[in-house]
Amino acid sequence: MAIMMITAGSSSDQNLPLQCSCFSARRGLNTILLVACIFIWPVKSGATHWEFQPSVSLSEIFSDNIELQPRGMEQDEQITEVAPSLDAAYNSRKVQANINYRLQSLFYSEEDGRDEVFHQLDTLLQADLPAQFFIEGSARYSQQVVEPDELFTFSNIPVANNQADVAAANLSPYWRVATETGLQTEIRFTGGVVNYDEGPNVGTLEDSDIKAINVVVQQADIANRLTWAVFYNKNEIEFEDSGVNIFEQTSVELGIPLGSRALVFFTAGEEDNEFEIAAAQEPPEGSFWNIGLRWSSPRGNAFELLAGDRFFGEYYRLSWEYSGRYGVIELGYSEDLFTDTQAQFGERASVDGEALVNTSLRPSTGVFLQKRADFELRFRKSRTELRFIAYNEVREFQANDTEDETGFAQLRWDWVLRSRLNFNARYQYRVDDFGDSGIENRLKEARIGFERSFGSRSVADLSIRTADLGSSIVTNEYRENTLQIGFRRDF
Repeated sequence: MAIMMITAGSSSDQNLPLQCSCFSARRGLNTILLVACIFIWPVKSGATHWEFQPSVSLSEIFSDNIELQPRGMEQDEQITEVAPSLDAAYNSRKVQANINYRLQSLFYSEEDGRDEVFHQLDTLLQADLPAQFFIEGSARYSQQVVEPDELFTFSNIPVANNQADVAAANLSPYWRVATETGLQTEIRFTGGVVNYDEGPNVGTLEDSDIKAINVVVQQADIANRLTWAVFYNKNEIEFEDSGVNIFEQTSVELGIPLGSRALVFFTAGEEDNEFEIAAAQEPPEGSFWNIGLRWSSPRGNAFELLAGDRFFGEYYRLSWEYSGRYGVIELGYSEDLFTDTQAQFGERASVDGEALVNTSLRPSTGVFLQKRADFELRFRKSRTELRFIAYNEVREFQANDTEDETGFAQLRWDWVLRSRLNFNARYQYRVDDFGDSGIENRLKEARIGFERSFGSRSVADLSIRTADLGSSIVTNEYRENTLQIGFRRDF
């Protein structure tokens, strides 16, 4: 099921100011409940379409540095983790819905004041309604790092006091129609909220809502014929205390086919944006253009390259996907305007409790130019599966001319040693450079584990993990080692 992405400055994901109080940032819980009600709605059309998979896991975790202190100040701790979960899926001809929920309860033997409960929820919805109407939606509840330039970890288990709960939900009804001549029209409205908890760790994180309208009228691709499309997009992102950021674009695209698989396209348009900028910045408005090439193959391989000019200067986009017999390679690069609110809708909740959901740099209520490169390799053969992902992201903040940069790489390896016995390993590395402050953090983590199945419903696991944070701030540095023994039962 596809997840809807809300982004600024693209031809398909922009926002209109809808005067609807249900999308107020202060009423985020109501919006999430609304999305949940929509997910439950398909029950009326046939409960037999639902599939439920409840489970519960019990783990004992031993840490040699539970508060992530510098060398010589470590404190051991034994943690009991109890984590019931529920996976539910609804599939019919017109409705698809997925719900994944996990309750992570942590009990600390040395100090019960550390005991904590975390919720992780991830939901997706797609529905076909009568008269060519459709609905897409998602809701997520998870944890994220508050201040990445301070002490942090990938896990909920250490006591870092640098994380907050975040709830994000969006709902997108739209109308789509196509004529026999190939003319296609889509009108989409979107509303979403991002809410943070009210605890002591919320820091500079600020609730927000996002509203959108997207209109597309286009001539469908027909072999060896010119194509055209007209786009109108508007985004309004409102922060609870810091004001409103608005992105608005109107554009026209013309395409010239090169055979049956390739297309050269040219886009021109106007944009009228409203957000805070530094004194030396150009006004965020004016004309823009781009030219590019798209190519696809019958096997699903695809390539797109684009170059153009906007008010902030030249910009580029690249995407390439290759599918082969044993795996997939994906490569991408993009430059676009974003806010933290929009970035939240690109995250997914972690329902395994191993990693906080946060690829963000320092929290901001302003607009930043995001320059991001991504690479992913997935390889599978016989009894082994390998996955490598990496990205590098630069954020140029428009209000103060500052810049942050983060790089991340992760390698995962799963190997079936023999029937019912699996080996898995993971290594990940992240470096954050907070330019104007001079702070740089480097977090390395390695983990190896074994899983043993007992029948079709029970799994035992054993893993060891080490995490090492190096920093230009000496008091942020730490090393932690953990041993985990667990058991999961599906029902």
